[in-house]
Amino acid sequence: MKKRPADRIGQPEEQRVGFSFYTDDLKAVRALVAALRERQVRVKRTFLVRALAHVVPEDEMFAYALTRNRAEQAGKVPVETEINQCLAFNLLADDVDKMERVSDQLADKQLRNGRSFVLRALLHAPWDHEALARAVRKFEEKFPDPRSRAGRALKRA
Repeated sequence: MKKRPADRIGQPEEQRVGFSFYTDDLKAVRALVAALRERQVRVKRTFLVRALAHVVPEDEMFAYALTRNRAEQAGKVPVETEINQCLAFNLLADDVDKMERVSDQLADKQLRNGRSFVLRALLHAPWDHEALARAVRKFEEKFPDPRSRAGRALKRA
């Protein structure tokens, strides 16, 4: 994990972290991106992962991960064994720490854990797409995607 200091004063520190994705995880990301697009929120999967890690409170993250663990143990959702893709994202350092704390809580309970598992639980959570769209918009206002027009304008400022 590389920590990258903020380019500008007042900008939060980012950390580049990798996640393992199974085929179903990639489908879930595509479905969330499509659901947001239907609500006039155009984001790429990288930005969606950043937003999910930030907008979901730690206790909700833990609840989603616990629910995913129970569903896997009960055989209600398939447990894939073959990783399809490993992707790296620049997340806010505080959000990485939040995911690590959730992972540690799961480990303390001797449940399946890890940042990738926590992200997987978020991707497969039963989202209210309208509420998620509002949350992603707010995140986008506060932390614009550096590849977007607004993000590039902030970099130049």
